[in-house]
Parts: sequence; C-alpha cells; structure tokens
Amino acid sequence: MSDERLTRPGARQVDKPLLPQDHGLVSLLLSRESRSGRHADSIDSRAVLGLIDHVGVAVSDLDGAIALYEGTFGMPLVHRETVEEQGVEAVLLDVGDGHVELLAPLGPETVVGKFIEKRGEGLHHVAYRVDDIDATLGELKQAGVALIDSEARVGIRGSRVAFVHPKSTGSVLTELVEPAPDHG
Repeated sequence: MSDERLTRPGARQVDKPLLPQDHGLVSLLLSRESRSGRHADSIDSRAVLGLIDHVGVAVSDLDGAIALYEGTFGMPLVHRETVEEQGVEAVLLDVGDGHVELLAPLGPETVVGKFIEKRGEGLHHVAYRVDDIDATLGELKQAGVALIDSEARVGIRGSRVAFVHPKSTGSVLTELVEPAPDHG
C-alpha cells in the first residue's frame, strides 16, 4: 500500500501493542516495525514468519474427511503418515501453494484426542513456513513470546516443527514449520 493512506485524516495510528500483554507475535512485529520506520498497518509478516504452510484440522474419521476434502473439494492427497511422537495419523492435501493437514488422533489421551473431546472436530492450528526454525524460535523467545516447544521436533515428511502457545497469538495455536530440504 502507498504511504498516502497513512497521512489521510482519520488514518488509524498504532502506538502500543494490539494485545494487552507487552509480548507476543503482534508486539514482536510492532517492534520490528518501529526499527524499520514502517507504519504498523504495513507490517511485513514475512519478517518473522513465511508463507502459510498448512491449516491443521482435527478429525475423528480420517477416511471420511479425506473423502470430503479430496472427493468433494478436489484437493489431491499428497501424503499420509502416522506420527507416533505426536499421537496422530496425518494427511496432507494440496490447496494452492499450501496444504490442509487432516489430523486423526491415535487415541483419546493424545493431544488431538483431548482437543476433539474438549472442543470437537475442526480447526486445530495454523502453520507458517520458516527458513530457519532455530533462529525463529530464538527471536520469538527473546521477544517474550510463550512457546510450547523451545526446540524444534520432527514433524510430518521429516520437517522440523515447533508450536507457539495460543496465549501469545490471540488464542490461535500456531505451528512453525521448516520443511525438509526435499519438500521446501
């Protein structure tokens, strides 16, 4: 956007973080904006996060969900894997430059199993692609962002992943994904 809209009467000015706490991704982005001299409305989210890699959807019936997303919505299934460490069977379906990741719990005691029990099926998380997950985690930690994972772990297709706590992201579970070299 042009800088013209920033000078028009009534243009919104942001002088403090949008969240009540003085931490989190919004504050980190605002602090980057301050250093760069850009207005908060024009923050480039790629400064910390890359593209949206995928949207995670918790499902009880994986085959039924595949039928919906692949058969009805026309999204090609590109990968299916059991990720024991995370207690899920996961499926990736292509959509645009990203994916929909369907997550079925391996049991009721798993994180996704508990999620479905408490909240029902549906949107579980949003995942952002990053080039260097270790550097990104370090920057987020330094900014005071609450992390679920302080170190990356192995995710689907050999990617490196880490989760950011929803209390720092406006109640949205956020995943960072550094794709494996052959899937970037």
